[in-house]
Amino acid sequence: MKPRRPCGGPFKTPVIHVDGRVTVCCKDVEMALCLGNINEQPFEEIWNNEFATKIRIAHILGELDTIPKFKHCINLDNTFVYDDEIIAYLKSINREELIPIYLERVGKLNKD
Repeated sequence: MKPRRPCGGPFKTPVIHVDGRVTVCCKDVEMALCLGNINEQPFEEIWNNEFATKIRIAHILGELDTIPKFKHCINLDNTFVYDDEIIAYLKSINREELIPIYLERVGKLNKD
């Protein structure tokens, strides 16, 4: 898989289906990445749950092949997320140790 920057979707653009199911991906019409249902629990709990964090960390580390939906995504570059936003997110979840790994990875991407 070609190295890519993280998609902004999992960080910025929740998608809520008419029945209340929430996903992180605008292309997830089958709701394969369903995080939960806003009719059953608060949005904040859904948006910040363990599965959502796993998806975001996979994007940050460039491990998109670990989540089948993202492996062949052609839309990853359409929703931008800034490095400062990624750093703030990592700090908010107490995963500061990933900041240098992320910056090194995207630094290499920016040079290619």
